Amino acid sequence: MITKAPEFTACPYCDGKEFMEIVQAGNAAGTRVGHIFKTAEIIHLVCRDCGSVIHSRVKRIDVLLTKAEKEGRE
Repeated sequence: MITKAPEFTACPYCDGKEFMEIVQAGNAAGTRVGHIFKTAEIIHLVCRDCGSVIHSRVKRIDVLLTKAEKEGRE
């Protein structure tokens, strides 16, 4: 199921209006359970006023999918 990412106009914690995207780096990449050699960068939307992580997403979900999932067999 594909859903559209939420759009934020204000931080739900401090009502801040400015955001920045940061990439979770190094060994903190997302790893799928049972597939330890498949990792993907995680991007976080962060409030510039209070530093809260508002939303997180995987940059390229396709790198975490199995061949069968990519072909629609799972």
